[in-house]
Amino acid sequence: WLEIFPADKDTGELHEITLSGNVTQIDFWVWGANYLYTLEMIVRDCNGSVHVLPATVLMFNGWRNIVVQIPTWLKQQSRLRSIDDNMKFLGFRITADPNEYANDFAVYFDRIRYTTNTLNTIYDGYELRNSQFDVQGR
Repeated sequence: WLEIFPADKDTGELHEITLSGNVTQIDFWVWGANYLYTLEMIVRDCNGSVHVLPATVLMFNGWRNIVVQIPTWLKQQSRLRSIDDNMKFLGFRITADPNEYANDFAVYFDRIRYTTNTLNTIYDGYELRNSQFDVQGR
């Protein structure tokens, strides 16, 4: 298999893309070359666990819009952790079928978007979430 991760175009440093709110689906365009290769999406939940979600088989020619539904069992919020508790997009994994040719393969991605409900993180006192308080002892 091969994995494709987002990176800074100048430094080449890898970075995770934070997805805010409660994500219900991620959609993107992918260019397939009619190979029997499986495409999967790699995400990190709010607890730091990595999950690989099935996306499609690249057995088609040209561009195709792919929609990946985010399972409801995937933890996107933690009521116990006060650190960054958003799900993150890590990248894609492409796995070749053992009986498929592996020469001259190319893949392209475009317009990666996601559907989310960001209102689930708004509550009374939300603006105090990132406040710094100076506590003095007695």
